[in-house]
Amino acid sequence: MQTSIVDETSNVWSNSLPPSKEIVSISSEHSPRKHRNGLFHTQHDPNSNSESGEEDSDNASQSVVLEVKNAHKTYLLGLEGVPAIRGVDLCVHRGEFVIIVGKSGSGKSSLLNILGTVDSPTRGELSIAGYTFHDKVSDRIVSQIRLNAIGFVFQTFNLIPGMTAAQNIELPLILKGELTRSQRREAVDELLQRVGMAERRDHYPSQLSGGEQQRVSIARGLANSPDLLLLDEPTGDLDTLNTIRIMNLLGE
Repeated sequence: MQTSIVDETSNVWSNSLPPSKEIVSISSEHSPRKHRNGLFHTQHDPNSNSESGEEDSDNASQSVVLEVKNAHKTYLLGLEGVPAIRGVDLCVHRGEFVIIVGKSGSGKSSLLNILGTVDSPTRGELSIAGYTFHDKVSDRIVSQIRLNAIGFVFQTFNLIPGMTAAQNIELPLILKGELTRSQRREAVDELLQRVGMAERRDHYPSQLSGGEQQRVSIARGLANSPDLLLLDEPTGDLDTLNTIRIMNLLGE
């Protein structure tokens, strides 16, 4: 698995991991899927041994799970605009593990919200799992893409208070509608086991600590085996042992 780090304050890319406390947000890919061709273009390597340069270009295009070009986000404050992100370019390939780091207020969460289709850029282009977003895309289509292609772990967890840990994890599986009840139960139990929450499956968010809610949120984000997994400070409330557990799980 290739790992990259993006410094949001300087646009510098690095190939070494920072200490775990510096991990702000991670985007990762799971569950290979076939995507439409022609949305992304990658320069062909003339030294490649491939028999067909066009075939290599198509394969490279299909390996791109996320691409954002010249993204800007400006929030209106009275009559003035407050820029959160300016001119961000990012391309994430299938199997790549990307970490975005930067000081507080540098726009990391704003960028993540755009990548997760929770918010829209003021201007710029966004493509996820073969779909290019534009102003004419309906909310229904955006919701379907979000359900099928994106897993999002929020910094504030965003668990549904009236649902147990198991029910929160099961919800995206119900919405997707591909599994039977027994299959969903099996999938939920496996995810709870993987994040170390099997004994807390019937507890409500108010009965869970911050770290426990965070692990449930991560399990929910993984439930539908998304093409793109976005996490906002995924280990911020975890102790050392559970941080290692979660990072190993994400590394798979």
